[in-house]
Amino acid sequence: MNILIITDLESVAGIVDKDNWTRPGSTYYQKAIRLLTKETNAAIRGFFDGGATNVYVLDGHGPGALDIELLDERSYYVRGLSSQLIMREKNINALAWVGQHAKASTKGAHMAHTGNFTLIDYQINGISVGEFGRICIGGGTLGIKAIFGAGDSAFQKEAIKLCKGIETIVVKEAFDNGDGLDLPYEEYYKLNTGAIHVQPLKARKMIYEGAKKAAIRFKNEPNSFTVVKVKPPYTLYQKKRDVYNTKGYESITKGDTFEELINNKEKVITNE
Repeated sequence: MNILIITDLESVAGIVDKDNWTRPGSTYYQKAIRLLTKETNAAIRGFFDGGATNVYVLDGHGPGALDIELLDERSYYVRGLSSQLIMREKNINALAWVGQHAKASTKGAHMAHTGNFTLIDYQINGISVGEFGRICIGGGTLGIKAIFGAGDSAFQKEAIKLCKGIETIVVKEAFDNGDGLDLPYEEYYKLNTGAIHVQPLKARKMIYEGAKKAAIRFKNEPNSFTVVKVKPPYTLYQKKRDVYNTKGYESITKGDTFEELINNKEKVITNE
């Protein structure tokens, strides 16, 4: 059983905001890296104890947010390669997420965004998805199932809706502060930084148990998880918000295969 974990930083227990926690050089960035690495290690232990053969960890936060020296030595660290390539080349059987946030413009989410805080919406063949959903759809083209995800309560709802049967762990809960559809980037990223966090030690125990349960269930009952199937050809629609003095715009990207979609250039269709 080969498992690929995709990590992000914003929905790790204890991570509060962008300005102080998630950017290189910010006050608590090194602490944030340790918190994510320890949550990731909890998932790795759970997967191995649940029967995994290999665990690959894709450091998915923009500037990177894992400490490879602290990472469980049984795992493989991945950086600078696409999830699609790793899934294909390493015969990945199952997908998992740690620190995953909800998609852009989600109400009741903590630090919700897609890729970065400039996006309002991101749709593949008319389905509004975030970073999680995009990888699920990509994995689906290879028959790979999503089995586990840890993040905030809004991410849990998003994951369960798209991937029936996925095992989820909630490490923080935010409350409805609006969707921010009309806000420029410089206001949107500050929209919802308030949340109730599970204490990190407890969060890691929860993640370990959830990952172990997911691996055992995948091994014994693989059909309890689902493949996300979106038929080609593919059309990606993106709506981007104003960023300081630059106006937002909408764009379309097309591809006959999923690999073409993620590699082709976008075509701007509006510039408001």
